[in-house]
Amino acid sequence: MDIMISQGPRISAVVLAFLITACTAVAPPSGGAPSTAAAPQPRSLTAVVAGEPTTLDALFEGSNLNFNTISVNMMDTLARLDPATNEVKPLLATGWKQVDPTNWQVSVRSGVKFHDGSTLTADDVAASVNYTLQEGSTVRASYLAQWVGAQKIDGSTVQITTKALLPTFPLQLQFVSIASGTALAKGRDFMATNVNGTGPYKLVEWKKGERLTLKRFEGYWGTPAQIQDVTIVWRKEPSVRADMVRTGEAQIAQQMSATDLKNLPNSASAASLNVYHLVPNVIGQTKGSIMSDERVRLAVNLAIDRVGLRDKIYGGQATLVKANVASTAAVLGYVADLQEYPYDPEKAKSLISQAGATGKPVRFVCSGGRFINDAEACQLITAQLNQVGLNVTMTNPTSAVWLDTYRAGPSGLDRPDLLFGTWTNDTFDLASRTATTWFWSRKAGGGGGTLADPALDQMITTALSETDISKRRALTEAIVKYVHDHTYYIPLLSPNVIWGLAKNVDYKPLPNENFFLSTIKYTN
Repeated sequence: MDIMISQGPRISAVVLAFLITACTAVAPPSGGAPSTAAAPQPRSLTAVVAGEPTTLDALFEGSNLNFNTISVNMMDTLARLDPATNEVKPLLATGWKQVDPTNWQVSVRSGVKFHDGSTLTADDVAASVNYTLQEGSTVRASYLAQWVGAQKIDGSTVQITTKALLPTFPLQLQFVSIASGTALAKGRDFMATNVNGTGPYKLVEWKKGERLTLKRFEGYWGTPAQIQDVTIVWRKEPSVRADMVRTGEAQIAQQMSATDLKNLPNSASAASLNVYHLVPNVIGQTKGSIMSDERVRLAVNLAIDRVGLRDKIYGGQATLVKANVASTAAVLGYVADLQEYPYDPEKAKSLISQAGATGKPVRFVCSGGRFINDAEACQLITAQLNQVGLNVTMTNPTSAVWLDTYRAGPSGLDRPDLLFGTWTNDTFDLASRTATTWFWSRKAGGGGGTLADPALDQMITTALSETDISKRRALTEAIVKYVHDHTYYIPLLSPNVIWGLAKNVDYKPLPNENFFLSTIKYTN
C-alpha cells in the first residue's frame, strides 16, 4: 500500500494536513519496538483515583473513569496524540490514507500480541471497530458518530467507511481501542469484566467495590513499563486521596485540589483541555424548565463570580476561559475576542424578576466527585444563584448516578434544570466532539445538551465536512458565537490537572487526562 510520510503538523493545522498526507512510522509514542536493554527491577504501586469504573469495556464505554483512567493501560488504540508535539502518532495502526471521500485504509502493525498470546490481525481491528459502532456505544456517540463500519482488505489492511467526508478521521483513531475478535465474540457481558487487549498491563482481578489489580504484560510489543504490579483503588473525596499519599498507602493520587497539596511529598500538574460548565435545560422536555427562558440563562451567567470560584475553590489553579467552549487557542473553534460574562448579581436579579422567575424552584445536579472540587464549586454556585432570587436545590449523587442523569437525554428521563459537567476538547477540533455532543439537537436519549435548534444543527453539519482549515476554523468559531449569543451554555473555568505523588515517584500529567501507568517511574 502506498502510504505517504507525514511531516508532523501541529494540531492547529492537523485537519488540513491529514487531508493531503497519511501518517506512517515504525516507532510508537511509547518508544518503539521492545527494548533490548536490561529489564527494570519489578516494583509495585498503588494508585487512588476519583471513582470506580462502571465497566472494563473501553470499546463501548468512553467515559473518563473507564477509558482515560483504566482501559488505556490494558488496551492500545489505533493512534495516539503526542502531548509534546500535538501530532497524531501511529500506535496499532502504522499508517492511514484516504482512498475516496468516505473511505480510509488503515494498515495494522505486525508482531503485536494480545494478553492471551494470540497475534493481532486485521480481523481483530475490523471486529473492534464494528463492535464500537453498535447502537448505544458512548464511544460511537462521543467520537465516531460519522463512522459507518470496517472491513478487512487483506491481512494487514482495514478499510473504514464514514457517512460523509470526514477531515478529522486521523484524530479520531486515538479513541478506537482494539480487543481480540475472540473476546468480542463473547458479547458485552463478557467484555464488561474481561480484557484481552495489547496494552502494557493485563488484568489480574477486578474486585468490585474494592480494587482493580493489574500486572505488567511481559509480551508487550512496545517499551515495557517500569512498574510490575499495580493496584487501583477509588475514593470520592480528594482529601482522602491526598491522605493516602501522605501516609504511604498510595503512591499516586488523581484529581488533587489546591487545598489538598499541603504537606504532600510531591505533586505534578498540567493545564487541562477540559472546561467545566453548567448545562441548562433549554428545551424544557416533558415538564418544562425555567431555563427555557433566555433571560434566566443570562441571569445565571451573570450571577456566578468566576474569579471567586477560581481563587476560593480552586486556589488559583485554574484558567478563566473568557466564555469559551475551549480552554486554549490550540483547539479549533476557540474565539479569541469572546467576552466573558461579568459578575453582575444586581442585573441577574433584575432579569430573574423580569422573567417572573423569582422564588421559582431550580433543580441542580452536581457530579458526585467525578471532577475536581465539583462539590465545593456546586455549593458556591448554588448560594450565588439563590442570592439573585432563584430557589435552587442542589444534589450531589454518586458519579454513576450523575452519568445516568447526563445520558438520559431530552427524550429520556427529564434532565434537571441545571447539570454540572465538562467539555472535553481532546480532539482539538470543536466540531468533531464538543459541538456534536453538546450542541446538536437530541431526538432520543444519549447525553449531550438539551437543545433543539435546526439552524445550529446545520452549522455543525457544515463545519464537520469542511476541508479547508481556515474555513473550518471560521465555521467552528461561528458555532461558539451562536451558542454564546443565545446563552445556550454556562461556562465556568478550566481547572489544572493535579496529581499527588510519593516523594520518589516521577509522573507527568497530560492535558487530556489520560493516565498512562507505563509512564510512571520510581526515582530511587
